[in-house]
Amino acid sequence: MSEEVEKAYKEIDDLTRVYETLFLLNSFAEEIKLFNSRIYVYPKKRQLKTIFVKNKYDTPTRLHDDMKIILSNYRNILHELNDYPEWKNKFINDVSKQFAFSNIQQNFPEIYKLIDQQKIFK
Repeated sequence: MSEEVEKAYKEIDDLTRVYETLFLLNSFAEEIKLFNSRIYVYPKKRQLKTIFVKNKYDTPTRLHDDMKIILSNYRNILHELNDYPEWKNKFINDVSKQFAFSNIQQNFPEIYKLIDQQKIFK
């Protein structure tokens, strides 16, 4: 009976780890979407609407600092997904598109080091 209980605890731990991983992946993807929304409001080229609607919080420096944090989290997640190669490949594919979109809106040199943007848009 003790072996069955130990086996059940191990399965529960494994399922908990999978659930937490999925939750964190979803949270990360949501964070990138929110960041892209912030970039959209602060475009590279100044437009007439940005003269009247100002976002005093998001400056180029602050956006760049936030992108560095997101990229650091991305690297950490990639490292944690080494045990799940299929998830890792899907995560890289999906998130690379989001990073490429971010890089179109604003130029972040760090993104070029992580992804091949031209490969994504072929």
